[in-house]
Amino acid sequence: MGAQVHTSLSSLPLEILLFFNRYYSHLYLCLSALIFIYKGMYLPYPPTTGAFTWEIIFLCLYYIIDQIRVTQASKGNKTEQLFPLLTACLLTLPCVISLAYYINLQTFVLRVDIVLNAISFCFLALESIFGPLTTLRFLQASRF
Repeated sequence: MGAQVHTSLSSLPLEILLFFNRYYSHLYLCLSALIFIYKGMYLPYPPTTGAFTWEIIFLCLYYIIDQIRVTQASKGNKTEQLFPLLTACLLTLPCVISLAYYINLQTFVLRVDIVLNAISFCFLALESIFGPLTTLRFLQASRF
């Protein structure tokens, strides 16, 4: 009897993006925290609105959601499971909304904010291409 041949359906480009995005996300959080320290010390945030506090809270929430998204996408890709990849695809939307807020709508937007968020957008855009393609490949193989 012949041995069964298993072809891997996982996406190497997606896994590479997720690997680097995980580390960039840590860097993004640290740099954003430093930028908020700078903004808090030198820029005139309105004291009554609490905008400064909310922007920091939303940054932490973004970081948590993004880490969950990256972990789920990586798990789904490595184990060739559909549900974690779909979860990651759904968590992309709150990440995009958060980045759009930080690139356009926060109280003070510095050029460094624009650069940091643009890099995050690039990761999200590429992962939003490779993630669904990998999901479709898993669906076509009917191994979920």
